[in-house]
Amino acid sequence: MSEAPRDAGNEWNLAEDGDVSHAYTPPSQEYNPEPDREKIRGKIAQELIWLLIGIIVLSLILVLLFPGDLEKIKTVLELILSPLFALVGTATGFYFGANSKK
Repeated sequence: MSEAPRDAGNEWNLAEDGDVSHAYTPPSQEYNPEPDREKIRGKIAQELIWLLIGIIVLSLILVLLFPGDLEKIKTVLELILSPLFALVGTATGFYFGANSKK
């Protein structure tokens, strides 16, 4: 024998059997984005500092490997290091400035 058609209204009733342990429960407290925000700010500042250190080390290696091309190396490094120093200074200043307000 065929079963009676299911009622469309009950199709999504997940608690038909009375067990609601798997039902959604709202969080007990509101989400505070501040700890995650601080982790990301710190990570960005740290990565920028590592980038700066890497470029400085790379530039020293270039100077040692190609001592005859010092003028070209100096020109390229001026183009790269000037904005990078500004970016690292701004990011770390913003990060530590935000921490000092607390």
